[in-house]
Amino acid sequence: GRGTLLSQSVSNPLSYSDHFNYPLTLAELWYWQIDTIFSLAKIKKIVSSRPGVKSSQGLFFLPGRSALVNLRHLRHRYSQKKYLLAEAVGNRLRRFPTISAVFGTGALSMYNCPKNDDIDLMVVTSPNTLWITRFLLVSYLRFTSLRRPPSLLEHSSPRVNNKICDNLYLDS
Repeated sequence: GRGTLLSQSVSNPLSYSDHFNYPLTLAELWYWQIDTIFSLAKIKKIVSSRPGVKSSQGLFFLPGRSALVNLRHLRHRYSQKKYLLAEAVGNRLRRFPTISAVFGTGALSMYNCPKNDDIDLMVVTSPNTLWITRFLLVSYLRFTSLRRPPSLLEHSSPRVNNKICDNLYLDS
């Protein structure tokens, strides 16, 4: 019934975000509802009355996961630095006339980067230029030593820290 749906509207996003070690704010719990459209007030009511939901410093998490609160704050600081690097690289890439947009993805998009994470970017190209843009961009990133070598399989280690992982290309 409705009570089960309301309970799931909280437990589903909390369980999903827990997989990424990422506690959620009340607004994020409301925003990330899965298959429900309950109001923020209803979400607030359920988190305040549900024993399976814990909170600290305005963040909600599953029982036994209170350490995630400090981890989220720490990763936010790491991500701010990585975001500045991504922005600088994106500004350089704006010189490519066939690049329409560059976006940060992955952990960076959620400000949830571990200290030694690479920087995931999505590149949107002008119509019919994806492959030539990719070739030029990969060449440029290799030449400038900005690209994470594809031979390194890890995405978070001192060897790939702050390297660009151009893992998604889209043709506009």
